Amino acid sequence: MMKKQGCTHEAGYCVATGTWKMGLSTGHKTAYSLPYDRYLENGHPIFSNMHDGATASNTTLMDYKRDNPNPRNKKSMMMKD
Repeated sequence: MMKKQGCTHEAGYCVATGTWKMGLSTGHKTAYSLPYDRYLENGHPIFSNMHDGATASNTTLMDYKRDNPNPRNKKSMMMKD
């Protein structure tokens, strides 16, 4: 649907491990990761002991032409590393 609207890229902001893994499984690449122990207030970490074991928030990006050439072909949705 997004390609039909003229979009060429898709971004995701993942604060949970499950969301990040879901993005990776659909063709997103991790563009940036910020460990939770670097979110500080007055020198003290704000986040700790996350429920799902997450250790960072992750920003993901998908370039439709590069990362997901044919969404109807499940093999094209697989990660290529």
